[in-house]
Amino acid sequence: MAWAAVAAALAACAGCHPGATADFAGTAMARAASTPGFVAEWGRAGRDPACLRCHAPAGGPGVGCAACHGEGHPGAQADPVRACARCHDAPGENTLRSYAASRAARAGRTCIDCHAPRGRPHALRGPATGALLPGSVDLTGLWRGDEVELVLAARAGHAVPGGTSGRALWLVAEARDGAGRVVAEARWRFGWEYADGGWVDRTLWPDRPARRRFAVPPQAVAVAARVLYRLAPSPEPEGPDAVLVARRRWRRPAVGRRGADTMNDPDRRGGWHGTVVPGGGRSHHGRVAERPLPAGGGRLRLVP
Repeated sequence: MAWAAVAAALAACAGCHPGATADFAGTAMARAASTPGFVAEWGRAGRDPACLRCHAPAGGPGVGCAACHGEGHPGAQADPVRACARCHDAPGENTLRSYAASRAARAGRTCIDCHAPRGRPHALRGPATGALLPGSVDLTGLWRGDEVELVLAARAGHAVPGGTSGRALWLVAEARDGAGRVVAEARWRFGWEYADGGWVDRTLWPDRPARRRFAVPPQAVAVAARVLYRLAPSPEPEGPDAVLVARRRWRRPAVGRRGADTMNDPDRRGGWHGTVVPGGGRSHHGRVAERPLPAGGGRLRLVP
């Protein structure tokens, strides 16, 4: 959908609020009923008009001002949580329900605090921009005997992945021998699953870490784990839209010692860093990518 069509749908408010409407016109919400992904999925659903209650409540290419501010002029000051809850707690969504149980809610933080730049509350952004994914989860682990216990915790103010049922967070673990060959692999998916005729919530909720045990063969000398975010539905963790969110590595400890989590130690791990930082990009399997680290950190080298 061309920007001009989105802007035309917001024209009634643009005369008095040019900055707010220009910011909002650039968001995915303003095109919620016209993106290729929605159009394709809506077609597969038989073009069910119920979908448009959230994707285009007043018609047009997407969500308009009245969806949050109400009809008439002047518009009401929107309550971010109440405005977002109308659609983001729809079937196959748990964003606001999981937010209500989070530390962010208890601290009084709202959706705008994370999903909009400071001072620009209409420039809403989601995971598709990549800006919110770094730091959204925390990956730790401990080598115990012949297995590594992996712990994945959500750091966002709601369950991860948020949004629609097609999105997924993947935890992938690999064990390698002394020659660098993969000798064992395991993967776990976090997201909504369709089973027994209904949707099942298997997302990663705030304050509810997920623990997974990875069996390590005797010949393995190291275990590496990575977390990938998939926007599009897929049975695989890797793909052109996969975003690397976190990565860690553990070496087999000496006999009688438990394995320390050393991935974030730049002196011992050759400058590697455990999570993708703001400004980092997408990692595709089979490639090497470099992105800047925070001040004083060297460079991030992602090696599949």
